Amino acid sequence: MSNNIEGIIMIITAASSGMGEAAARHLAAQGASVILAARRNDRIDTLANDITRARGSVSGHRCDQSPRHGKTGCCSDGEVWANRRAD
Repeated sequence: MSNNIEGIIMIITAASSGMGEAAARHLAAQGASVILAARRNDRIDTLANDITRARGSVSGHRCDQSPRHGKTGCCSDGEVWANRRAD
């Protein structure tokens, strides 16, 4: 079984801090294209810039999955999926 994830597209939710941020950094460093999803735009932007500077493939999207905002999920957002697929 291969551990090669180069070119795989992965959506990372709660990507602005903690385990989500760590997963995004690690997966991007291994060659995956990561789509960052989180509530805090400033942190998404900082993380996306860090990954880009490290020559990773990344896009960031603000979303709030909490029921209090009446969201069905940002992963259904057309902006997230524009010309992309998730593996």
